Amino acid sequence: MFTPTYVNLRYWFYPTGNTPAVNLFRELPAPNGEDGGGEPVEALLLACGDPRNVLFSLACELDSARKFDITCCDLEPAVLARNVILFTLIADKKLPADIWNIFYHFFIPDRSLKVLHDQVEKLLLASDPLQAWGESQYGASIQFLNVDTLNQLRKYWALYLGTKSHSPLESQRFERDTRASIAQIYKDKVGDRYANHGTRSAGVAWARGMEFMGRAFKAYWETGVVGGNSVDLQALEDSKGHVNPMFAISSAPSGQFAVHYGTDPLLGFNVTDAFDDKYTTNSVVQAAKARFQGWCGDFSTRLTTKSVLLKLFCGDAIRLCHGLQRKSSSHIDGYLGPWTARPLSLGGLDGTESPLQYYDIIDTSNLIDHVGILNVLTAAAPLLRKEVSSCLYTESLLQATKDITASLQTILCSDLTTISLILGLAPVGHLLGMTMDDISTEALMFTVFSAANEGGQRQYRLRVPWKYPELGDPYDGTLERGINCQSKIIINADQLADLYFAIYKKMFASEDLSTLMASMNQSMRTLVTAYDLRYYNRASFVAVLGLAQGNVQTDWTRFMELLVDEISNDRSLIVGSNSLQEFYMYLHVSGVWRCPTLGRDPRYVGPTLNGQPRPTSNEKGLLARSMLPSMVHVVLVVPRRRLTIFTEESPDTIGTPGLHLSIRQSDPQTGFDNSFFSIHCFFGRVSENSSSTIACSVEEDTRGWNGGADLIVTCPIPTLQLLLGPRKGIQVALTIDTTPATNQFTRKLGIPLDVFATSLDDASRLKILEKAPGLANGASMLLENSSSERKSFNVSSQHTVTVQLDKSFRSTHLQYHADFAKCSEEGKALSTGGVVEMTSIGPCSLRMRIGDTSNSILAFPFPIHGLLAKTRIARKGSWVEVAVPTAAALDQGGFTNPFPVIVQKNRAPVAWSAPRVHLDRQPKVRIRKGHDYSWIEPLINMTRSDQERIETELEPSRRSSNAKRDLKESLHALFLSYVGLNRDYGFIDKFQLCLEGTGGHTLIFATALRHDLDSRSFVLDACVVPLTLPRVRSLSSALARLVAAKPLMINVSPEETVLWKNLLPALAERCRTWKHKSTCEYQMMGAPLSTEIAETPLCSCGEGQVSPDFLQRKDWAPFKKYATQIAISPIFPVPYLSSGSSASKPKRPSPSSTLASAMAAYAAEKCDFCGARSKDTKLCGRCKGARYCDAACQKSAWKEHKKLCKQ
Repeated sequence: MFTPTYVNLRYWFYPTGNTPAVNLFRELPAPNGEDGGGEPVEALLLACGDPRNVLFSLACELDSARKFDITCCDLEPAVLARNVILFTLIADKKLPADIWNIFYHFFIPDRSLKVLHDQVEKLLLASDPLQAWGESQYGASIQFLNVDTLNQLRKYWALYLGTKSHSPLESQRFERDTRASIAQIYKDKVGDRYANHGTRSAGVAWARGMEFMGRAFKAYWETGVVGGNSVDLQALEDSKGHVNPMFAISSAPSGQFAVHYGTDPLLGFNVTDAFDDKYTTNSVVQAAKARFQGWCGDFSTRLTTKSVLLKLFCGDAIRLCHGLQRKSSSHIDGYLGPWTARPLSLGGLDGTESPLQYYDIIDTSNLIDHVGILNVLTAAAPLLRKEVSSCLYTESLLQATKDITASLQTILCSDLTTISLILGLAPVGHLLGMTMDDISTEALMFTVFSAANEGGQRQYRLRVPWKYPELGDPYDGTLERGINCQSKIIINADQLADLYFAIYKKMFASEDLSTLMASMNQSMRTLVTAYDLRYYNRASFVAVLGLAQGNVQTDWTRFMELLVDEISNDRSLIVGSNSLQEFYMYLHVSGVWRCPTLGRDPRYVGPTLNGQPRPTSNEKGLLARSMLPSMVHVVLVVPRRRLTIFTEESPDTIGTPGLHLSIRQSDPQTGFDNSFFSIHCFFGRVSENSSSTIACSVEEDTRGWNGGADLIVTCPIPTLQLLLGPRKGIQVALTIDTTPATNQFTRKLGIPLDVFATSLDDASRLKILEKAPGLANGASMLLENSSSERKSFNVSSQHTVTVQLDKSFRSTHLQYHADFAKCSEEGKALSTGGVVEMTSIGPCSLRMRIGDTSNSILAFPFPIHGLLAKTRIARKGSWVEVAVPTAAALDQGGFTNPFPVIVQKNRAPVAWSAPRVHLDRQPKVRIRKGHDYSWIEPLINMTRSDQERIETELEPSRRSSNAKRDLKESLHALFLSYVGLNRDYGFIDKFQLCLEGTGGHTLIFATALRHDLDSRSFVLDACVVPLTLPRVRSLSSALARLVAAKPLMINVSPEETVLWKNLLPALAERCRTWKHKSTCEYQMMGAPLSTEIAETPLCSCGEGQVSPDFLQRKDWAPFKKYATQIAISPIFPVPYLSSGSSASKPKRPSPSSTLASAMAAYAAEKCDFCGARSKDTKLCGRCKGARYCDAACQKSAWKEHKKLCKQ
């Protein structure tokens, strides 16, 4: 309903993930003892794909007593069928080798095939009858949201099992055809392709791993086993094995092998540690196997302890979310997904109604690449629970714009701050301007490999966490937490109308004639971007309007009248006026705006621009009734023969043309042509019920395009459309959307691009019904607005926040208005001249004090620059008004501390911007002399933003003060010195932060460098000792010995010192394995405890909590009682942020210049002794093979080098 309908005959099956697994629960705080018996963590995974993220995330949480309730949704039943097989194989403790073979290999040995056949037979028995599943051994851990899901999965289990009973001839044909398809895909798509997408799995080792990953990808398609490794090849009988049914069978319309040509199981793993030393195909594959085996073991433990519940749903993700928003009964209006007649139901296997549910974590995979980000956010955002740690993830792989920094704002069709205020959620990077996720690999792929794909669709992986901005404010006084309520913001109706009209124009920019012509030219010679794809219809836009209805307070009548007037009068969109009737209809049924003509019997609406409605005489069926509904469903039966327009050419030639229904009146006096894009299609036969004018039953042909049934096309329309002008002039047509790609159909179909058209008198091909065909209880496709169900607002007229927009619809200021009763404390203080004081206390809050009254907290829904607040006071009117600029990451103010730790009463603190990392589960990087650590330098160079890079290259005296830039430089010194790349000092594991004039104030003891598998970066496992005067006295002897051991002194400014003290609590919380005490100082003072010199920012709960590596250092023992373990990661800029357009700011270099600098460091020659890279290294004069920095390095290396020199 909310997404356009496309013909897609070139179907691709994605059985395994194409990006490394991520930890879905990284934003949750470390457990503090209160989580084991509490409510489970509830997660919603949309377009979940294979279960790598589930397994990896649960493995990260193995030491947690939390319980997890995870809902997995995918449109492809074969994906979920495979996943359940995997889960149950783990539950049954089958051999890891068989599980690996079954889930990842095209070809499997006899033993593994037998295990698969036995397992699916067992699953079929466990679910026969369907209700028996709940009592089976798997029913407590794996459930289904509806009967249809289990039915769909059983279909594929039966197909897998069916290969067991193949006759010899059938088996031979199955093997031959599948192998031939694999060979053809290899020839057409893989063999000559320069594959770089595996670079992500190599992570920070991309320079060493990208060539190998490309070879492993091709070897997978050549041999059918991961990477073509010899161990698994030898396990295949005669090096052939059997075709794996779990890859050969999917819902592809062709019924043939349809695995996507980019598939490679290694893509789902981060195997960066496999490239630390010498590597082979077998060693890299073994690293992935070991990771997978560990995940399976951890998942088995979860099943044993009954701490995980998986709920599966097979269907459309957007429809599921809207269904969950409106769930008041087990039967939800609408169909399950596109191209099916099955109704959407959420009643479980027994049809029992379940309550409305909110989720702590919502992951949308790369769904936005397929249906558009606004469709995803309008569907999923209302389901996110309002908690400090709640997070919604969006992810895209398609490059949205040529300029990556403009990508997110472009696809959101709005200013980031403005849309965040309307949505109530904001991208975390937009608030903070930093991330601990590596961006270097994507920058590499964007810059280096783009030329190889010139003119085609480029990739740039952009994973964005969204959170409630106000909950990142460390001040915990008035903000409501843990409940789904919020105050509405106020936006002027005129401004809101102009804003939404601008969003409307951008959502449907592809309909603009100038844009259409540009797209035609671009498609012939330049790159295709994700923005060229058509994601939205008028129902989508109405859903975006629903966000404003739920979150914005305005003069709604005026707003809608202005907006409807602007849209109605706009002629820039080629089908804009043709889509008005659909737009009005969805406005009306959603409750966003009541259309007068849709609120009454259509026969009595009076004269219209297209004439007067016809009387009942000569009408048939529903239209002959004396009383008519304002909306009906048209059901167009398209003859199968008319579909040859799509099937007579190859799917690659046809592409993915969009479809819509056209309702036309051919009479010249009353003519019109209206388009309805929110249509639903399926194959089958419709049968009229006894009350044929109300609904009809459906017999679906599940073979789809491979079957012989006609195509059924249905959608709701205003009944009035069928009553204007002569009856014989009314025509209903299935029409192909006009785009540059569909010009190919003009020659055969002419203009308009009608696939099939018929008149009202064709009762066999056109039916007019009150309800949609085939839906339970005669339900309608129309989904009515349910904002009152999903959110309960309590808007107080006493305290409001007004958003001020500039001419570009950017939110520039928030205005807080507080009314006080004249008899209140504040009212009396105002009337007697009490001074109004405003104090900035947090990124989203001000403290107000009037005279001698108690403090009042003004909480804003977005970060502000509190120091620039301007106050207006009405002493007689008894109100105070405060206007304050909004402050995103690139603005002044806002989150001046980008590492907030939110302290909650009787709950674990939350490191709001520092994702949790389980240090003991991250592979160590071996630190030893002579090893190559040069891969660190390109990554370190990428941590500077372009602006910071420019400033760093200036003379120190010319640099502006920038604590964040200086903090990154200090981190650079830590990382490079620890691995010995600081040639002045060698390997350093002790560091001291020193403030000029006062000496050292913080000690850092580095114990290990680890790969961060989730962030695709690395992390320094360390312990920190903040120095206070009592500690200095207590440690005087130990400090003297430490100074003698020459720790690296890192000089920091006062501003950087404050930033370090803000950072340390976050670094401690993100890796915490200990529990906070009931007497924790954070509960009284917040975190950090202090940012002053000679005072500690950390609570005492973590003191003495150090790693085993720390304990092995006897010289560090005196510091243990004050030491707290921390996890230090590189801090990267946010790729989707622009640097602004202020003329006073230096011009922002392109992303290629950023990467060029990083790659230059790597391209420099490496010293064969110390490993440092430099363009000034010199060759050994004797053998001309080794390189050294200088004579000192050559002399130090001679003892070993002389054995090889001149050989």
